[in-house]
Amino acid sequence: MAGLCDMLRARRKRATAARMPIVQARFVMVDVETSGLDLRRDRLLSIGAVAVTGGAIRPADSMAIVLRQAAESDRDNILVHGIGAEQQRAGLPLAEAMCLFSAFVGADTLVAYPADFDRHFLEREHRRALGAAPHWTWIDAAWLAPALLDGALGHRQSLDALCAAYAISHLARHHAVSDAFATAELFLILLARAARNGIQTVGELRDCAQAERQLERLKPPS
Repeated sequence: MAGLCDMLRARRKRATAARMPIVQARFVMVDVETSGLDLRRDRLLSIGAVAVTGGAIRPADSMAIVLRQAAESDRDNILVHGIGAEQQRAGLPLAEAMCLFSAFVGADTLVAYPADFDRHFLEREHRRALGAAPHWTWIDAAWLAPALLDGALGHRQSLDALCAAYAISHLARHHAVSDAFATAELFLILLARAARNGIQTVGELRDCAQAERQLERLKPPS
């Protein structure tokens, strides 16, 4: 019964959030670093997040977490994200890390570019640590971008490609917090385009990304 009550409360929160005007909403940009790209075997190493509210990035409303590892990832992996063996062993325990992240997100909307990879690792580790699936709402900026951008950019692009197109600086590529900030800068551009297209609520913004994804699925194979 408790699980059902939690689910119903989560649905009500999502419904309320969907009606919220974008200008009043808090969006949490998130990026993760992992020990590799295998969704089944690799481990979550770090989480970076920064909030966007009122059409602005809020650096003071951000977080960075390194998770404790029993054994560090391999050398080639460390060269990608720069989280060394000592940092990995000294990180936060999984349960503490996921509690902190979940509290940081609250009932607000998560945004990632793209979202599927980050969502898989975060929701899997939340279930492992806390024994239940989180009730998070996501917007996949990798689908929102082609829905709102024109010309050649109106197709799925890498985050690197869009950062180059819009002169968005990456302080440290493959660093979770830096990538979250880059996603936030791109998200502000997308919010401006959304406003021009009459998109006013969080739900409409989420529907826009989901519709673009569905249209891609319906395209005949080339």
